[in-house]
Amino acid sequence: MINKPRYRILLYTAVAVASMVILSCATVVKPNGGPKDSTAPALEIAYPADSTVNFTESKIILEFNEFVKLNNPRSQVLMNPFIGEDVDISARGKKVIIKLPDSLDDAGTYHIFFGNSVQDITEGNITTNLHYVFSTGPYLDSCSISGYAINAFENTSNKEAWLLLHKQYADIQDTTPVYLAHADEKGAFQFSNLKPGTYYAFALVDANSDYKFSLANELVGFYPDPIVLSPEISRIDSIKIRLFENADTIQKKIKSEIFRFRTVRVGFKQEMANPKIQFLKGSGSIYEWDENNDTVLLWVGDRNTDSLNFIIRDGTYSDTILQAINVKLRSNKALTDTTVKVFSNIQKGKLMHFDTLKLNFFVPLTNIDDTKMLLISGADTVGFSLEKYDSLGREWSVIFEVVPELSGTLICDSGAFTNLFGHTNDSTAIKWQTTKDEDFGDLILSLGIPPSYPFIVQLSGSEGYEEQYLPAWTDTIKFSRLLPGSYEVKIIVDKNKDGKFTTGDYESQRQPEPVYTLPRPIAIRQNFESRSLWTF
Repeated sequence: MINKPRYRILLYTAVAVASMVILSCATVVKPNGGPKDSTAPALEIAYPADSTVNFTESKIILEFNEFVKLNNPRSQVLMNPFIGEDVDISARGKKVIIKLPDSLDDAGTYHIFFGNSVQDITEGNITTNLHYVFSTGPYLDSCSISGYAINAFENTSNKEAWLLLHKQYADIQDTTPVYLAHADEKGAFQFSNLKPGTYYAFALVDANSDYKFSLANELVGFYPDPIVLSPEISRIDSIKIRLFENADTIQKKIKSEIFRFRTVRVGFKQEMANPKIQFLKGSGSIYEWDENNDTVLLWVGDRNTDSLNFIIRDGTYSDTILQAINVKLRSNKALTDTTVKVFSNIQKGKLMHFDTLKLNFFVPLTNIDDTKMLLISGADTVGFSLEKYDSLGREWSVIFEVVPELSGTLICDSGAFTNLFGHTNDSTAIKWQTTKDEDFGDLILSLGIPPSYPFIVQLSGSEGYEEQYLPAWTDTIKFSRLLPGSYEVKIIVDKNKDGKFTTGDYESQRQPEPVYTLPRPIAIRQNFESRSLWTF
Protein backbone atom coordinates (compact mmCIF):
# COMPACT_ATOMS: atom_id res chain seq x y z
CA MET A 1 0.00 0.00 0.00
CA ILE A 2 1.25 3.46 -0.89
CA ASN A 3 1.98 5.87 1.94
CA LYS A 4 -0.10 8.88 0.77
CA PRO A 5 1.54 11.66 2.85
CA ARG A 6 5.00 10.59 1.78
CA TYR A 7 3.82 10.33 -1.83
CA ARG A 8 2.47 13.89 -1.74
CA ILE A 9 5.77 15.24 -0.38
CA LEU A 10 7.76 13.53 -3.12
CA LEU A 11 5.32 14.81 -5.77
CA TYR A 12 5.48 18.43 -4.56
CA THR A 13 9.29 18.31 -4.43
CA ALA A 14 9.50 17.02 -8.01
CA VAL A 15 7.16 19.75 -9.27
CA ALA A 16 9.17 22.49 -7.51
CA VAL A 17 12.47 21.26 -8.94
CA ALA A 18 10.99 21.05 -12.43
CA SER A 19 9.60 24.60 -12.13
CA MET A 20 12.99 25.95 -11.10
CA VAL A 21 14.64 24.27 -14.10
CA ILE A 22 12.04 25.70 -16.46
CA LEU A 23 12.32 29.20 -14.99
CA SER A 24 16.11 29.02 -15.18
CA CYS A 25 15.95 28.08 -18.82
CA ALA A 26 13.50 30.93 -19.51
CA THR A 27 15.54 33.68 -17.80
CA VAL A 28 16.33 36.52 -20.26
CA VAL A 29 20.04 37.37 -20.29
CA LYS A 30 21.09 40.78 -21.64
CA PRO A 31 23.36 40.19 -24.65
CA ASN A 32 26.87 41.54 -24.61
CA GLY A 33 27.05 44.94 -26.31
CA GLY A 34 28.71 45.05 -29.69
CA PRO A 35 30.84 47.90 -31.03
CA LYS A 36 29.28 51.36 -30.69
CA ASP A 37 27.57 52.64 -33.83
CA SER A 38 29.67 55.53 -35.11
CA THR A 39 28.39 55.64 -38.69
CA ALA A 40 26.24 58.57 -39.70
CA PRO A 41 23.04 58.04 -41.71
CA ALA A 42 23.71 57.94 -45.46
CA LEU A 43 21.34 59.41 -48.03
CA GLU A 44 20.09 56.65 -50.36
CA ILE A 45 17.30 58.24 -52.38
CA ALA A 46 16.16 61.80 -52.99
CA TYR A 47 12.85 62.54 -54.63
CA PRO A 48 12.95 64.52 -56.79
CA ALA A 49 16.66 63.94 -57.49
CA ASP A 50 19.20 66.48 -56.23
CA SER A 51 19.97 69.27 -58.75
CA THR A 52 16.62 68.89 -60.50
CA VAL A 53 15.72 71.72 -62.88
CA ASN A 54 12.21 72.80 -63.93
CA PHE A 55 11.17 71.73 -60.45
CA THR A 56 7.37 71.61 -59.89
CA GLU A 57 6.91 69.43 -56.78
CA SER A 58 5.45 70.70 -53.49
CA LYS A 59 7.69 68.60 -51.28
CA ILE A 60 11.06 66.87 -51.17
CA ILE A 61 11.61 63.42 -49.68
CA LEU A 62 15.07 62.29 -48.57
CA GLU A 63 15.40 58.61 -47.62
CA PHE A 64 18.34 57.35 -45.54
CA ASN A 65 19.75 53.91 -44.78
CA GLU A 66 18.55 54.00 -41.16
CA PHE A 67 16.02 55.67 -38.91
CA VAL A 68 16.74 59.37 -38.42
CA LYS A 69 15.73 62.30 -36.22
CA LEU A 70 16.07 66.07 -36.52
CA ASN A 71 18.09 68.14 -34.07
CA ASN A 72 17.21 71.83 -33.77
CA PRO A 73 16.13 72.24 -37.41
CA ARG A 74 14.99 75.84 -36.84
CA SER A 75 18.58 77.06 -36.54
CA GLN A 76 20.31 74.31 -38.52
CA VAL A 77 18.27 74.08 -41.72
CA LEU A 78 18.65 77.02 -44.10
CA MET A 79 17.00 77.60 -47.43
CA ASN A 80 18.44 80.12 -49.88
CA PRO A 81 17.31 82.47 -51.25
CA PHE A 82 16.08 83.22 -47.75
CA ILE A 83 12.29 82.89 -47.64
CA GLY A 84 11.88 84.76 -44.35
CA GLU A 85 10.31 81.84 -42.50
CA ASP A 86 11.27 78.49 -41.00
CA VAL A 87 11.56 75.54 -43.36
CA ASP A 88 8.69 73.06 -42.87
CA ILE A 89 10.69 69.90 -42.22
CA SER A 90 9.94 66.65 -40.40
CA ALA A 91 11.42 63.17 -39.90
CA ARG A 92 9.41 59.95 -40.26
CA GLY A 93 11.25 56.69 -39.91
CA LYS A 94 14.06 56.70 -42.45
CA LYS A 95 12.67 59.74 -44.30
CA VAL A 96 13.09 63.48 -44.00
CA ILE A 97 10.25 65.43 -45.61
CA ILE A 98 10.51 69.08 -46.63
CA LYS A 99 7.28 70.87 -47.55
CA LEU A 100 7.93 73.82 -49.82
CA PRO A 101 6.13 77.18 -49.57
CA ASP A 102 3.96 78.46 -52.40
CA SER A 103 6.05 81.64 -52.72
CA LEU A 104 8.95 80.21 -54.74
CA ASP A 105 10.05 82.17 -57.80
CA ASP A 106 9.22 80.76 -61.21
CA ALA A 107 12.86 80.65 -62.31
CA GLY A 108 14.98 80.51 -59.19
CA THR A 109 17.72 78.27 -57.83
CA TYR A 110 17.14 77.10 -54.25
CA HIS A 111 19.77 75.62 -51.98
CA ILE A 112 18.82 73.79 -48.77
CA PHE A 113 21.61 73.24 -46.23
CA PHE A 114 20.84 70.87 -43.37
CA GLY A 115 23.76 71.73 -41.04
CA ASN A 116 23.97 69.21 -38.19
CA SER A 117 20.23 68.57 -38.04
CA VAL A 118 20.02 65.03 -39.48
CA GLN A 119 21.12 62.37 -36.98
CA ASP A 120 20.52 58.67 -36.35
CA ILE A 121 18.09 57.90 -33.55
CA THR A 122 20.43 55.69 -31.49
CA GLU A 123 23.80 57.40 -31.11
CA GLY A 124 23.07 60.82 -32.61
CA ASN A 125 25.65 60.43 -35.39
CA ILE A 126 25.41 63.48 -37.63
CA THR A 127 25.12 63.49 -41.40
CA THR A 128 27.46 66.33 -42.32
CA ASN A 129 27.69 68.43 -45.45
CA LEU A 130 24.17 67.51 -46.53
CA HIS A 131 22.79 69.80 -49.24
CA TYR A 132 19.92 69.72 -51.67
CA VAL A 133 19.68 72.00 -54.71
CA PHE A 134 16.89 72.50 -57.20
CA SER A 135 15.75 75.10 -59.71
CA THR A 136 12.24 76.10 -60.73
CA GLY A 137 13.79 77.27 -64.00
CA PRO A 138 15.80 75.55 -66.75
CA TYR A 139 19.25 75.86 -65.12
CA LEU A 140 21.05 76.02 -61.75
CA ASP A 141 22.76 79.22 -60.62
CA SER A 142 26.38 78.45 -59.69
CA CYS A 143 27.98 81.56 -58.19
CA SER A 144 29.53 81.34 -54.72
CA ILE A 145 31.10 83.41 -51.92
CA SER A 146 33.15 82.03 -49.04
CA GLY A 147 35.14 83.54 -46.20
CA TYR A 148 35.51 84.02 -42.47
CA ALA A 149 33.78 85.99 -39.72
CA ILE A 150 36.20 87.27 -37.09
CA ASN A 151 36.03 89.51 -34.04
CA ALA A 152 37.70 92.78 -34.98
CA PHE A 153 39.69 93.53 -31.82
CA GLU A 154 40.37 89.99 -30.58
CA ASN A 155 41.22 88.78 -34.10
CA THR A 156 39.50 85.47 -33.32
CA SER A 157 36.88 83.51 -35.22
CA ASN A 158 33.22 84.07 -34.36
CA LYS A 159 31.12 80.91 -34.55
CA GLU A 160 27.93 82.73 -33.47
CA ALA A 161 27.73 84.96 -36.54
CA TRP A 162 25.07 84.90 -39.20
CA LEU A 163 26.20 85.93 -42.68
CA LEU A 164 23.80 87.95 -44.77
CA LEU A 165 23.77 89.05 -48.41
CA HIS A 166 21.70 92.11 -49.33
CA LYS A 167 21.01 93.99 -52.52
CA GLN A 168 21.53 97.39 -50.85
CA TYR A 169 23.81 98.43 -47.97
CA ALA A 170 20.98 99.97 -45.93
CA ASP A 171 18.75 96.89 -46.16
CA ILE A 172 20.31 95.14 -43.15
CA GLN A 173 18.47 97.43 -40.73
CA ASP A 174 14.91 96.83 -41.92
CA THR A 175 14.89 93.98 -44.48
CA THR A 176 15.57 90.26 -44.20
CA PRO A 177 18.51 89.10 -46.33
CA VAL A 178 18.38 87.71 -49.84
CA TYR A 179 20.78 84.92 -48.83
CA LEU A 180 21.60 83.66 -45.33
CA ALA A 181 24.38 81.44 -43.94
CA HIS A 182 25.88 80.63 -40.54
CA ALA A 183 29.52 80.51 -39.50
CA ASP A 184 30.93 77.15 -38.47
CA GLU A 185 33.12 76.39 -35.44
CA LYS A 186 36.09 78.10 -37.12
CA GLY A 187 34.11 81.14 -38.26
CA ALA A 188 34.08 79.90 -41.88
CA PHE A 189 31.06 80.37 -44.11
CA GLN A 190 29.98 79.65 -47.68
CA PHE A 191 27.19 80.78 -49.97
CA SER A 192 26.55 78.44 -52.90
CA ASN A 193 24.27 78.49 -55.96
CA LEU A 194 24.00 82.27 -55.92
CA LYS A 195 22.37 84.20 -58.72
CA PRO A 196 24.69 86.60 -60.59
CA GLY A 197 24.36 90.15 -59.33
CA THR A 198 25.71 92.73 -56.88
CA TYR A 199 25.63 91.93 -53.16
CA TYR A 200 26.55 93.62 -49.89
CA ALA A 201 27.92 91.10 -47.39
CA PHE A 202 27.39 91.43 -43.61
CA ALA A 203 28.09 89.43 -40.47
CA LEU A 204 25.76 89.76 -37.49
CA VAL A 205 25.48 88.25 -34.02
CA ASP A 206 21.71 88.46 -34.01
CA ALA A 207 20.57 89.00 -30.43
CA ASN A 208 16.82 89.04 -31.16
CA SER A 209 16.73 86.54 -34.08
CA ASP A 210 15.14 88.88 -36.60
CA TYR A 211 18.03 88.64 -39.11
CA LYS A 212 18.39 92.44 -39.03
CA PHE A 213 20.81 94.88 -37.44
CA SER A 214 18.09 96.26 -35.19
CA LEU A 215 19.75 96.49 -31.75
CA ALA A 216 22.55 98.92 -30.91
CA ASN A 217 24.52 96.33 -28.93
CA GLU A 218 24.54 93.65 -31.63
CA LEU A 219 27.92 92.81 -33.11
CA VAL A 220 27.95 93.69 -36.79
CA GLY A 221 30.47 93.69 -39.60
CA PHE A 222 30.45 94.44 -43.30
CA TYR A 223 32.65 93.70 -46.28
CA PRO A 224 34.06 97.04 -47.41
CA ASP A 225 33.10 96.74 -51.10
CA PRO A 226 30.08 95.53 -53.04
CA ILE A 227 30.60 91.99 -54.37
CA VAL A 228 29.78 91.62 -58.07
CA LEU A 229 29.13 88.07 -59.35
CA SER A 230 28.83 87.27 -63.04
CA PRO A 231 29.32 84.32 -65.40
CA GLU A 232 32.91 85.54 -65.84
CA ILE A 233 33.57 86.05 -62.10
CA SER A 234 31.34 83.49 -60.44
CA ARG A 235 33.42 82.68 -57.34
CA ILE A 236 34.76 84.96 -54.61
CA ASP A 237 36.80 83.22 -51.89
CA SER A 238 38.41 84.01 -48.55
CA ILE A 239 36.75 87.32 -47.76
CA LYS A 240 37.02 88.46 -44.14
CA ILE A 241 34.24 90.25 -42.34
CA ARG A 242 35.29 91.84 -39.04
CA LEU A 243 32.61 92.02 -36.35
CA PHE A 244 32.56 94.99 -34.00
CA GLU A 245 30.31 96.76 -31.53
CA ASN A 246 29.03 99.73 -33.43
CA ALA A 247 30.42 103.12 -32.43
CA ASP A 248 28.11 104.90 -30.03
CA THR A 249 28.71 108.61 -29.55
CA ILE A 250 25.71 109.13 -27.25
CA GLN A 251 26.90 109.49 -23.67
CA LYS A 252 24.81 108.07 -20.85
CA LYS A 253 25.10 106.85 -17.31
CA ILE A 254 25.33 103.07 -17.04
CA LYS A 255 25.11 102.60 -13.28
CA SER A 256 25.27 104.42 -9.96
CA GLU A 257 25.86 102.31 -6.85
CA ILE A 258 27.31 102.03 -3.36
CA PHE A 259 30.61 100.33 -4.13
CA ARG A 260 32.14 100.11 -0.65
CA PHE A 261 31.58 101.72 2.73
CA ARG A 262 30.23 105.23 1.96
CA THR A 263 31.85 105.00 -1.47
CA VAL A 264 29.80 105.74 -4.57
CA ARG A 265 30.75 104.47 -8.02
CA VAL A 266 29.21 105.90 -11.19
CA GLY A 267 29.98 104.42 -14.60
CA PHE A 268 29.36 105.96 -18.03
CA LYS A 269 29.14 104.44 -21.49
CA GLN A 270 31.70 106.72 -23.11
CA GLU A 271 35.02 108.16 -22.02
CA MET A 272 34.76 111.67 -20.65
CA ALA A 273 36.88 114.38 -22.27
CA ASN A 274 36.94 117.00 -19.49
CA PRO A 275 34.34 116.12 -16.82
CA LYS A 276 33.30 118.57 -14.13
CA ILE A 277 31.30 117.80 -10.97
CA GLN A 278 29.00 120.26 -9.20
CA PHE A 279 27.78 119.06 -5.80
CA LEU A 280 24.20 119.85 -4.83
CA LYS A 281 24.42 117.76 -1.66
CA GLY A 282 27.52 116.23 -0.10
CA SER A 283 29.95 118.97 -1.07
CA GLY A 284 32.57 117.71 1.38
CA SER A 285 33.04 114.54 -0.66
CA ILE A 286 36.16 113.85 -2.68
CA TYR A 287 36.32 111.96 -5.96
CA GLU A 288 38.64 110.41 -8.51
CA TRP A 289 38.21 109.33 -12.14
CA ASP A 290 39.70 106.07 -13.37
CA GLU A 291 42.37 105.93 -16.06
CA ASN A 292 39.73 105.49 -18.80
CA ASN A 293 37.80 108.57 -17.63
CA ASP A 294 34.50 106.68 -17.78
CA THR A 295 34.07 105.78 -14.09
CA VAL A 296 34.22 108.01 -11.04
CA LEU A 297 34.58 107.03 -7.37
CA LEU A 298 33.26 109.38 -4.70
CA TRP A 299 34.01 109.09 -0.97
CA VAL A 300 31.43 110.64 1.36
CA GLY A 301 33.31 111.50 4.54
CA ASP A 302 30.56 113.45 6.34
CA ARG A 303 28.61 110.89 8.42
CA ASN A 304 25.61 113.28 8.50
CA THR A 305 25.23 113.08 4.71
CA ASP A 306 22.61 110.42 3.93
CA SER A 307 22.63 110.90 0.16
CA LEU A 308 24.78 112.33 -2.58
CA ASN A 309 23.40 114.68 -5.21
CA PHE A 310 25.58 116.16 -7.95
CA ILE A 311 25.70 117.21 -11.58
CA ILE A 312 28.28 115.83 -14.02
CA ARG A 313 29.03 117.93 -17.09
CA ASP A 314 31.27 117.13 -20.04
CA GLY A 315 30.92 119.35 -23.07
CA THR A 316 27.26 119.27 -24.09
CA TYR A 317 26.52 116.28 -21.86
CA SER A 318 24.96 116.82 -18.45
CA ASP A 319 23.35 114.47 -15.94
CA THR A 320 22.14 114.82 -12.36
CA ILE A 321 23.02 111.90 -10.07
CA LEU A 322 21.16 111.11 -6.85
CA GLN A 323 22.53 108.25 -4.76
CA ALA A 324 21.36 107.21 -1.27
CA ILE A 325 24.21 106.46 1.15
CA ASN A 326 22.48 104.94 4.17
CA VAL A 327 21.12 101.77 2.59
CA LYS A 328 20.96 98.24 3.99
CA LEU A 329 24.34 96.70 3.29
CA ARG A 330 24.24 93.51 5.33
CA SER A 331 24.28 91.21 2.31
CA ASN A 332 27.68 92.43 1.08
CA LYS A 333 30.68 92.25 3.39
CA ALA A 334 32.71 94.60 1.17
CA LEU A 335 30.16 97.34 1.87
CA THR A 336 30.26 96.96 5.64
CA ASP A 337 33.92 96.06 6.24
CA THR A 338 35.65 99.12 7.72
CA THR A 339 39.13 97.65 8.12
CA VAL A 340 41.78 99.42 6.03
CA LYS A 341 43.21 96.88 3.58
CA VAL A 342 46.83 97.29 2.44
CA PHE A 343 47.78 96.27 -1.11
CA SER A 344 51.14 96.46 -2.86
CA ASN A 345 52.90 96.03 -6.18
CA ILE A 346 54.55 92.77 -5.10
CA GLN A 347 54.02 90.19 -7.88
CA LYS A 348 54.11 86.54 -6.83
CA GLY A 349 56.38 87.43 -3.93
CA LYS A 350 58.75 89.44 -6.15
CA LEU A 351 59.78 93.10 -5.92
CA MET A 352 61.47 94.30 -9.08
CA HIS A 353 64.97 95.49 -8.19
CA PHE A 354 64.56 98.47 -10.52
CA ASP A 355 61.25 99.51 -8.99
CA THR A 356 59.95 101.07 -5.75
CA LEU A 357 57.68 99.40 -3.23
CA LYS A 358 54.20 100.92 -3.57
CA LEU A 359 51.25 100.66 -1.20
CA ASN A 360 47.65 101.00 -2.41
CA PHE A 361 44.40 101.64 -0.56
CA PHE A 362 40.71 101.64 -1.53
CA VAL A 363 40.02 104.81 0.44
CA PRO A 364 42.34 107.86 0.59
CA LEU A 365 44.46 108.07 3.74
CA THR A 366 44.46 111.05 6.06
CA ASN A 367 47.26 109.87 8.36
CA ILE A 368 50.23 107.50 8.39
CA ASP A 369 52.03 106.73 11.66
CA ASP A 370 55.43 105.52 10.47
CA THR A 371 56.44 104.76 14.08
CA LYS A 372 54.18 101.72 13.71
CA MET A 373 56.08 100.53 10.63
CA LEU A 374 59.29 98.50 10.37
CA LEU A 375 61.25 97.75 7.18
CA ILE A 376 63.68 94.83 7.05
CA SER A 377 65.95 94.32 4.02
CA GLY A 378 68.06 91.18 4.16
CA ALA A 379 69.01 90.81 7.83
CA ASP A 380 69.02 94.53 8.62
CA THR A 381 66.45 97.05 9.68
CA VAL A 382 66.64 99.96 7.25
CA GLY A 383 65.30 103.47 7.18
CA PHE A 384 62.64 104.57 4.75
CA SER A 385 60.40 107.46 3.87
CA LEU A 386 56.88 107.65 2.49
CA GLU A 387 55.85 109.76 -0.52
CA LYS A 388 52.33 110.29 -1.77
CA TYR A 389 52.18 108.89 -5.31
CA ASP A 390 48.80 110.36 -6.29
CA SER A 391 46.84 113.49 -5.43
CA LEU A 392 44.35 111.91 -2.99
CA GLY A 393 46.56 109.61 -0.97
CA ARG A 394 45.40 106.21 -2.23
CA GLU A 395 48.91 105.31 -3.47
CA TRP A 396 52.15 105.71 -1.54
CA SER A 397 55.77 104.97 -2.39
CA VAL A 398 58.04 103.45 0.25
CA ILE A 399 61.45 104.96 -0.47
CA PHE A 400 64.53 102.89 0.45
CA GLU A 401 67.52 101.36 -1.31
CA VAL A 402 66.31 98.28 -3.18
CA VAL A 403 69.16 95.76 -3.40
CA PRO A 404 68.98 92.85 -5.89
CA GLU A 405 68.61 89.31 -4.56
CA LEU A 406 67.63 90.28 -1.04
CA SER A 407 64.54 89.33 0.93
CA GLY A 408 62.50 92.08 2.53
CA THR A 409 59.58 92.58 4.89
CA LEU A 410 57.47 95.61 5.68
CA ILE A 411 55.69 95.22 9.02
CA CYS A 412 52.73 97.51 9.62
CA ASP A 413 51.22 97.41 13.12
CA SER A 414 47.57 98.08 13.84
CA GLY A 415 46.69 101.75 13.43
CA ALA A 416 49.57 102.59 11.10
CA PHE A 417 47.13 103.79 8.43
CA THR A 418 44.00 105.89 8.93
CA ASN A 419 41.63 106.71 6.08
CA LEU A 420 39.24 109.62 5.68
CA PHE A 421 36.46 107.68 7.45
CA GLY A 422 38.69 107.31 10.52
CA HIS A 423 39.13 103.58 9.95
CA THR A 424 42.47 101.88 10.59
CA ASN A 425 44.31 98.75 9.50
CA ASP A 426 44.95 95.47 11.27
CA SER A 427 48.54 94.33 11.77
CA THR A 428 49.99 93.08 8.49
CA ALA A 429 53.33 92.10 6.94
CA ILE A 430 54.32 92.38 3.30
CA LYS A 431 57.15 90.07 2.26
CA TRP A 432 59.19 89.90 -0.93
CA GLN A 433 62.35 88.74 -2.65
CA THR A 434 64.04 91.30 -4.90
CA THR A 435 64.88 90.25 -8.42
CA LYS A 436 68.15 90.55 -10.37
CA ASP A 437 68.87 91.31 -14.05
CA GLU A 438 69.34 87.63 -14.89
CA ASP A 439 65.77 86.85 -13.83
CA PHE A 440 64.39 88.59 -16.91
CA GLY A 441 64.39 88.12 -20.66
CA ASP A 442 64.18 90.53 -23.60
CA LEU A 443 62.22 90.45 -26.85
CA ILE A 444 63.32 91.88 -30.20
CA LEU A 445 60.41 91.95 -32.65
CA SER A 446 61.20 92.73 -36.31
CA LEU A 447 58.37 93.69 -38.65
CA GLY A 448 58.71 92.59 -42.26
CA ILE A 449 56.40 95.33 -43.52
CA PRO A 450 55.82 97.93 -40.79
CA PRO A 451 52.53 99.87 -40.71
CA SER A 452 52.35 103.18 -42.53
CA TYR A 453 50.41 104.70 -39.61
CA PRO A 454 51.37 105.04 -35.93
CA PHE A 455 50.64 101.80 -34.12
CA ILE A 456 50.24 100.24 -30.69
CA VAL A 457 52.09 97.07 -29.74
CA GLN A 458 50.58 95.10 -26.87
CA LEU A 459 52.41 92.29 -25.12
CA SER A 460 50.24 90.30 -22.71
CA GLY A 461 50.66 87.12 -20.70
CA SER A 462 50.20 85.58 -17.30
CA GLU A 463 53.34 87.39 -16.09
CA GLY A 464 52.30 90.88 -17.06
CA TYR A 465 51.30 93.40 -19.71
CA GLU A 466 53.42 95.84 -21.70
CA GLU A 467 52.41 98.39 -24.31
CA GLN A 468 54.31 100.70 -26.65
CA TYR A 469 53.04 103.43 -28.99
CA LEU A 470 55.31 103.72 -32.00
CA PRO A 471 55.56 106.00 -35.05
CA ALA A 472 54.77 104.82 -38.57
CA TRP A 473 57.33 102.64 -40.33
CA THR A 474 59.00 101.48 -37.10
CA ASP A 475 60.40 98.08 -38.03
CA THR A 476 62.17 97.00 -34.81
CA ILE A 477 60.52 96.83 -31.38
CA LYS A 478 62.27 95.93 -28.13
CA PHE A 479 60.70 94.87 -24.85
CA SER A 480 63.16 94.64 -21.95
CA ARG A 481 63.02 93.10 -18.49
CA LEU A 482 60.16 90.70 -19.16
CA LEU A 483 59.38 88.01 -16.63
CA PRO A 484 59.74 84.50 -18.12
CA GLY A 485 56.53 83.14 -19.56
CA SER A 486 54.35 82.94 -22.66
CA TYR A 487 53.23 86.22 -24.24
CA GLU A 488 50.77 87.10 -26.98
CA VAL A 489 51.62 90.02 -29.26
CA LYS A 490 49.02 92.31 -30.83
CA ILE A 491 49.43 95.32 -33.12
CA ILE A 492 46.72 97.96 -33.49
CA VAL A 493 47.15 100.29 -36.45
CA ASP A 494 46.09 103.70 -35.15
CA LYS A 495 44.72 105.28 -38.32
CA ASN A 496 43.03 108.18 -36.56
CA LYS A 497 46.07 108.74 -34.30
CA ASP A 498 44.13 108.90 -31.05
CA GLY A 499 46.34 106.43 -29.20
CA LYS A 500 43.76 103.65 -28.83
CA PHE A 501 41.71 101.11 -30.80
CA THR A 502 38.77 102.70 -32.60
CA THR A 503 35.82 100.47 -33.40
CA GLY A 504 33.82 100.55 -36.63
CA ASP A 505 30.70 102.50 -37.46
CA TYR A 506 27.89 101.13 -39.61
CA GLU A 507 26.28 104.47 -40.47
CA SER A 508 29.45 106.04 -41.87
CA GLN A 509 30.67 102.69 -43.31
CA ARG A 510 33.88 102.95 -41.30
CA GLN A 511 35.77 99.75 -40.67
CA PRO A 512 37.34 99.13 -37.24
CA GLU A 513 41.04 99.92 -37.09
CA PRO A 514 43.22 97.03 -38.28
CA VAL A 515 44.39 94.59 -35.60
CA TYR A 516 47.03 91.90 -36.11
CA THR A 517 47.83 89.08 -33.69
CA LEU A 518 51.03 87.06 -33.82
CA PRO A 519 49.90 83.52 -34.77
CA ARG A 520 51.75 81.86 -31.87
CA PRO A 521 52.68 83.10 -28.39
CA ILE A 522 56.32 84.00 -27.78
CA ALA A 523 58.19 82.23 -24.99
CA ILE A 524 60.41 84.51 -22.88
CA ARG A 525 63.24 82.80 -21.00
CA GLN A 526 65.47 83.97 -18.18
CA ASN A 527 68.63 85.85 -19.17
CA PHE A 528 67.88 85.34 -22.87
CA GLU A 529 67.05 87.63 -25.78
CA SER A 530 64.23 86.21 -27.90
CA ARG A 531 63.93 87.34 -31.52
CA SER A 532 60.97 87.06 -33.85
CA LEU A 533 60.30 88.17 -37.44
CA TRP A 534 56.68 89.05 -38.14
CA THR A 535 55.20 89.80 -41.55
CA PHE A 536 51.45 90.41 -41.66
